[in-house]
Amino acid sequence: MHVTADVTMLDGCTSAVVAEWAGEFRHCPALVPDARAGARRTLARLGWPGDVDDAVLVVSELVTNSVLHAAEGGSLLLRLAVLADERLAIEVSDEGSAAVPDAPCVLPAVDAESGRGLFLVRALCADVSVQRTEHGKSVRALLAGGR
Repeated sequence: MHVTADVTMLDGCTSAVVAEWAGEFRHCPALVPDARAGARRTLARLGWPGDVDDAVLVVSELVTNSVLHAAEGGSLLLRLAVLADERLAIEVSDEGSAAVPDAPCVLPAVDAESGRGLFLVRALCADVSVQRTEHGKSVRALLAGGR
């Protein structure tokens, strides 16, 4: 999988990455709690000044979606990148599925058993994008820095 040095926003602007971490994992349900704990530790090391609880929630939702919707046995790349403007880019790429999910802008029905993950991600983040890649898809969420 490919990791870039800069992050390009939906508006075409590029922001330099000042600190980052990326890890590749095999899909399995146990990955979700490990990703949450790892994100919390990594964000402390990277010195990101934003709301770590929000970032951990976004990591959890994006990794959960990948584990649930990508083909079994595939791999997942989790990337955390602190940008020059103090925003945090959280990127989850998987090789198992080229399907690009719809990112709902409305809350699902009260009795719905799923569908809240990307809703929460969109509510917390300044920007969310989903792209097809050569081997699957990549979902990127940008969180504001500072508290």
